Amino acid sequence: MLMEYQRARRELLCAKPVEPLLSPYSWSLPPPGKLQLDVDVSFDDNNNVSGIGGIVRDPERQPVVAYGKKLVMSGSVVLGELLSIKAGMEFLREKDLHQVLIVSHSLLAVQAVTSPKEDLSYVGLCVANIKKSITELGNISLFHARRSANEVAHSLTKFSWSSPTPFCWVFGNFSSWLIKLVNSDLISIK
Repeated sequence: MLMEYQRARRELLCAKPVEPLLSPYSWSLPPPGKLQLDVDVSFDDNNNVSGIGGIVRDPERQPVVAYGKKLVMSGSVVLGELLSIKAGMEFLREKDLHQVLIVSHSLLAVQAVTSPKEDLSYVGLCVANIKKSITELGNISLFHARRSANEVAHSLTKFSWSSPTPFCWVFGNFSSWLIKLVNSDLISIK
């Protein structure tokens, strides 16, 4: 099992490079006609809780919808990020959103999903499910950006630690702290 994991990890590290967005250091506008879903995961190891979440924004810089969900797990950042991508894809399907760029700060997760090879590691089933969803939804692209370009999604994941139920806010019903965070992201756009 360990040898399988090590081989799969080497293949991931040798996979084709992932194209970053225009600005990997701050939030970037999606191209015209596309939405952008920024996803993330965070861990509160002291309480054995993690959170996944994301925010969808349009090319006019406006947030469309934000969501988050608490999970009872700790450990693998790559698995957590993959679960966040998977939840984001389920969210897109539920809201019937298409023409979407999904942005994650986990390079290993993005490489695993964009690799043409089968992932034989412990996250392989999750990767296979995401690839299947991308095919079914169509017109979905996955990109990597640094955490600094994903601060709003990261804050949503931390908020979900204390939320007893999953949450979904449609623009116009965002809380004031989220509006301030989104606005500060918009200031940094190049």
